[in-house]
Amino acid sequence: GVQTCALPICVIEICNDKYETAAFFEKYQIPAPRTLKQEEWAGVDRFPVIVKPLDGMGSSNVFRAENAEGIVPL
Repeated sequence: GVQTCALPICVIEICNDKYETAAFFEKYQIPAPRTLKQEEWAGVDRFPVIVKPLDGMGSSNVFRAENAEGIVPL
Protein backbone atom coordinates (compact mmCIF):
# COMPACT_ATOMS: atom_id res chain seq x y z
CA GLY A 1 0.00 0.00 0.00
CA VAL A 2 0.90 3.66 -0.26
CA GLN A 3 1.52 5.64 2.88
CA THR A 4 0.42 9.29 2.81
CA CYS A 5 1.50 12.19 4.91
CA ALA A 6 -1.11 14.81 5.75
CA LEU A 7 -0.99 17.88 7.94
CA PRO A 8 -3.74 18.71 10.43
CA ILE A 9 -6.43 20.95 8.91
CA CYS A 10 -5.55 23.79 11.32
CA VAL A 11 -2.00 23.89 9.90
CA ILE A 12 -3.30 23.93 6.33
CA GLU A 13 -5.70 26.79 7.17
CA ILE A 14 -2.88 28.86 8.67
CA CYS A 15 -0.60 28.23 5.71
CA ASN A 16 -3.29 29.07 3.14
CA ASP A 17 -3.95 32.56 4.56
CA LYS A 18 -1.12 35.09 4.68
CA TYR A 19 -2.77 37.05 7.51
CA GLU A 20 -3.21 33.90 9.62
CA THR A 21 0.41 32.99 8.90
CA ALA A 22 1.52 36.45 10.06
CA ALA A 23 -0.54 36.11 13.26
CA PHE A 24 1.04 32.70 13.92
CA PHE A 25 4.52 34.17 13.42
CA GLU A 26 3.74 37.05 15.79
CA LYS A 27 2.35 34.68 18.44
CA TYR A 28 5.53 32.60 18.39
CA GLN A 29 7.85 35.62 17.93
CA ILE A 30 9.05 34.54 14.50
CA PRO A 31 10.39 37.58 12.61
CA ALA A 32 8.25 38.45 9.58
CA PRO A 33 7.23 41.54 7.59
CA ARG A 34 4.32 43.61 8.92
CA THR A 35 1.10 42.23 7.46
CA LEU A 36 -2.17 44.16 7.22
CA LYS A 37 -5.69 43.38 6.05
CA GLN A 38 -7.27 45.72 3.51
CA GLU A 39 -9.29 47.56 6.18
CA GLU A 40 -6.01 48.41 7.95
CA TRP A 41 -4.29 49.96 4.93
CA ALA A 42 -5.07 53.50 6.10
CA GLY A 43 -2.45 52.97 8.81
CA VAL A 44 0.39 52.49 6.33
CA ASP A 45 2.95 55.25 6.83
CA ARG A 46 6.11 53.81 5.22
CA PHE A 47 6.59 53.17 1.53
CA PRO A 48 7.21 51.36 -0.69
CA VAL A 49 5.07 48.38 0.34
CA ILE A 50 4.40 45.02 -1.29
CA VAL A 51 0.69 44.26 -1.82
CA LYS A 52 -0.37 40.62 -2.08
CA PRO A 53 -3.68 38.79 -1.89
CA LEU A 54 -4.35 36.88 1.36
CA ASP A 55 -4.54 33.62 -0.54
CA GLY A 56 -2.70 32.45 -3.59
CA MET A 57 0.93 31.69 -4.20
CA GLY A 58 3.80 32.70 -6.37
CA SER A 59 3.79 36.19 -7.84
CA SER A 60 0.19 36.34 -9.05
CA ASN A 61 -1.44 39.69 -8.17
CA VAL A 62 1.65 40.90 -6.29
CA PHE A 63 2.82 44.47 -6.80
CA ARG A 64 4.89 47.24 -5.24
CA ALA A 65 3.08 50.43 -4.15
CA GLU A 66 5.23 53.56 -3.96
CA ASN A 67 2.59 55.62 -2.13
CA ALA A 68 -0.91 55.41 -0.61
CA GLU A 69 -2.57 56.00 -3.97
CA GLY A 70 -0.80 52.91 -5.29
CA ILE A 71 -2.49 50.62 -2.76
CA VAL A 72 -5.62 49.44 -4.51
CA PRO A 73 -7.91 46.54 -3.68
CA LEU A 74 -7.04 43.34 -5.53
